[in-house]
Amino acid sequence: MGRRRFELPTPRLSGQDNYDTDELLQSFKRFCEVITKDNVRSFLSQYNDNSPRTYRYILCGLTVFFRDFLDAGYLVDTFKFPYIPFEFKWIPRHEELKKFYQSLKTDKARALFLVYASSGLEEAKCFH
Repeated sequence: MGRRRFELPTPRLSGQDNYDTDELLQSFKRFCEVITKDNVRSFLSQYNDNSPRTYRYILCGLTVFFRDFLDAGYLVDTFKFPYIPFEFKWIPRHEELKKFYQSLKTDKARALFLVYASSGLEEAKCFH
């Protein structure tokens, strides 16, 4: 069975530069009516080899889209979210940070440390 290609119709203009949003929304809903659970399952299968977090984020987006926007939650309500164990992050104590700061040898290193610590930004974003 070959794949069917669906295209959204071009919305007509009502007025000069305003799209008829109601017509566009209705045509989009008609387009989405042909989607089945098998289509969603096939789409999600391409993310099976990725990390569980990626699969979870994709499934979460699809769930919100189909359930809340299209009122078609039945398409995604049987899919299971992968279990992602909680990982504790190690956060240094104040004394450890103070000891680290005092061990820095140059003023430049201390200034860099203070910029990173006070801004919370990554290195790549800190200076761009």
